[in-house]
Amino acid sequence: MKEIILLLGVIITCISCGKKGTILDFNLIEGIPNKVDSASVILGEHEYHFALDKTGHGRLVMDIEEDAFAVLVYGKLMTDVYLKEGNELKITWNPKDWKGSEIEVKSEDNGINQYIRYNIENAFKKAVACPFSLNDEEYVSKVDSTIKSLYDEIENTDFQEDVKNALKVSAKYNVLTWIFKYPRFHNYGKRMSQEDYFSFEHFLKYIFGQFEALPEYLGITSYRDYVKYWFYEYMQIYAFDDPYIVRKEKACQYILDHVKDPVLKEYAIANTIIPYIKSEGIEKSDKLLNYFKQNVNNPLYVRSFERNYSYWAKVRPGSESYDFCYKDIDGKQVKLSDFKGKYVCIDIWATWCKPCCYEIPFIQEIEHRLKDKNIVFVSISEDKDINAWKAMVKKENMGGVQLNYGGNKDFMNYFYITAIPRFIIIDPEQKIVTARAPKPSSGDLEKMLNRLLN
Repeated sequence: MKEIILLLGVIITCISCGKKGTILDFNLIEGIPNKVDSASVILGEHEYHFALDKTGHGRLVMDIEEDAFAVLVYGKLMTDVYLKEGNELKITWNPKDWKGSEIEVKSEDNGINQYIRYNIENAFKKAVACPFSLNDEEYVSKVDSTIKSLYDEIENTDFQEDVKNALKVSAKYNVLTWIFKYPRFHNYGKRMSQEDYFSFEHFLKYIFGQFEALPEYLGITSYRDYVKYWFYEYMQIYAFDDPYIVRKEKACQYILDHVKDPVLKEYAIANTIIPYIKSEGIEKSDKLLNYFKQNVNNPLYVRSFERNYSYWAKVRPGSESYDFCYKDIDGKQVKLSDFKGKYVCIDIWATWCKPCCYEIPFIQEIEHRLKDKNIVFVSISEDKDINAWKAMVKKENMGGVQLNYGGNKDFMNYFYITAIPRFIIIDPEQKIVTARAPKPSSGDLEKMLNRLLN
């Protein structure tokens, strides 16, 4: 029976000489608007894009050398598919299904793609059913028995051994990526100290005793996620007091010291650094950038890195700022250029964003202490509900200049704002001091502003 290649040695080429290729026919469920211009398949160390029309339909023809598990990507969503040589997959995707368990896949593959969907949902449901209220010894025992029960179900199928092994990997790591949350949820989401984490002795030994290096299964979405999260979560605990960027640097060094397989090492390094650059930018990140340049060559990761790097490069310190024009609470048009000659501290927020609302009293205190300085505080709300925005401004007695974006995200797109709250500082010449200032609650924002103003 033909061996299934999960990652290495898979070849994809254009179809020629009349040979029937493996066809992936992609559609969104009816009535769901398409918001991206392409989807892709990650097969081996490569990613293959195919165009989508306005309805979300696209088609990819592949010449695969061996039957293979691959990762199908639509926007930010990813899921497993099984590609059989010379077969056609008709895929109907529901973008609201973040797990990928409800995707409809029609294919003559003896039910493998159908079982993949069941396996993802089954593993998720059983992982969630492990009560966070259990003490860590009981919880680890429950998780272990859950994974064994998933294995037993898979073992009772008629699939060949390589398919069963891949399905077991998918099930196991769907469970393990969920249980990273255990210590925080066991303590009901309260802020935890390093000592609090260390009290979960059995859990830490179970999940962090040893990184499970399985490079041959990087074609399985849940294992890819496990690799991404493991090093992040490990440093969250064992480098607890270090700044976020230092934890990332230590994670890179840990990967270089402990992960021997070159493909897995490169993937782990790339997926430690790229998410940081995407969310935090490139300021003061020279060490991370060097880790990437020295250890990552795969074009798939390099393209992603360069795309995110270029977004932040245009808003690096000293660059010209984008001049917004938004309405204030009284309907008056306000531009950033109206404040030329002053420092401007900009807060991007929304009433529905709890972390944003948490920062309100801290920014108010800073504003009060710096009221006689050459600085103006501007808050730009992303609320679509104008009445809710106005009500909170009045309720919280929010000072400074209060603006609403009115559906215009040009300023947010220019500054690559993918999450809020976000704080930006502009100098009196309308140049960028920092595109990602510290949060007011950290105490570092006020220190930064005092250095600039004194």
